[in-house]
Amino acid sequence: ALVVIIVVIAVGIALYSKNSATVGDGYGLSTKSAATVDDAGAVTVSNGDADLKLDIYEDALCPICADFEHQYGQQIAKALDDGQLVATFRMVDFLNAASFSGDYSTRAYAALLAVAKNDGAKPGVFMAFHTALYDAKNQPKENGSSDLTNEQLADLAGKSGASEETQKVIADGTEVQAASANAQ
Repeated sequence: ALVVIIVVIAVGIALYSKNSATVGDGYGLSTKSAATVDDAGAVTVSNGDADLKLDIYEDALCPICADFEHQYGQQIAKALDDGQLVATFRMVDFLNAASFSGDYSTRAYAALLAVAKNDGAKPGVFMAFHTALYDAKNQPKENGSSDLTNEQLADLAGKSGASEETQKVIADGTEVQAASANAQ
């Protein structure tokens, strides 16, 4: 019986490791993709017009979304850069109540909107900022004791390649109202 239990545990660990491995590990960030925003606030990222389309619904506070980004982000980045994929990010803010500030999901989405609108034409900038938001050192915890301020979001965007103008828009919260409406 002990041997069977050990075998079951070993198989479970092996399956978990296989199913949670980073796909495309080593590729890094997208450097060729550009972002545009439609009237409904969806951010479309591409490097040309690919037949393969991917719609991604995310909340910036969502830990499962961060797992998705960690596991598939590099594979998506490579497919974007190779012109094989068009990804549309549809941000939601259903986890606002679980954020320390009560509105982090909306503010993070507003920051993404600002980057896409103002710096989306700069190759790789939107995806670099998107990836940075989900990085474990930046993403707040659900029901945590802190989250990023608008100024911290602006600084993170700047480190991802966003312009000073975009950083000011983020720090001022200019896109928050639009993000709130679009998230609905």
